[in-house]
Amino acid sequence: MISFTSLLAFLTPCTIDPIQLRKDCYSAYLEMSLIRQPAEPLGTLMEQLNVPQWSPPETGFVKVSTDASFAASKCGLAGIFRDDAGSVLLLTFKSGSANSPFEAECMAIWLALTCALEEGWSILIVESDATILVNSLQNGKYPPEWKSFVIFFNVVNLCNLFDSISLFLSQDKLMPWQIPWLSGLALI
Repeated sequence: MISFTSLLAFLTPCTIDPIQLRKDCYSAYLEMSLIRQPAEPLGTLMEQLNVPQWSPPETGFVKVSTDASFAASKCGLAGIFRDDAGSVLLLTFKSGSANSPFEAECMAIWLALTCALEEGWSILIVESDATILVNSLQNGKYPPEWKSFVIFFNVVNLCNLFDSISLFLSQDKLMPWQIPWLSGLALI
């Protein structure tokens, strides 16, 4: 039989240190990256199947892969910044609220751009799997949703603050679990 004290201790809300949680998540991510590195046969198989792999940026550039999760007006945003050697420079994730998956993807890119500016990176490559968003940003078209205008134009304005910025559709098929795992974690 469970005592009242044990039940009360179980039901008492715990306090979570967000800084420690972020450090723990980053450590878990790094451990998973090392564990899930493909063995040579898998890499060879991926090449034989002509599956696109993550490609590093040119020397001097920083590349950020972004993603967003969306469910019932809540969103999780994430970005992984890497250098030309593929080393992780920064990992960021955040939770928020959005009206649509499109708006959540805009927010993920906005988060990445903001972090890059804070770090002083003025030459950036942004990778996203949001086809409509990337096409709208590349072609200077209005977003397809009026509710996303504000965040969309905030992204456009932030892009103008970089010395060089390129936006691409994500081709990272080798380890697709990395970014969605982080953006999903931000929903918690």
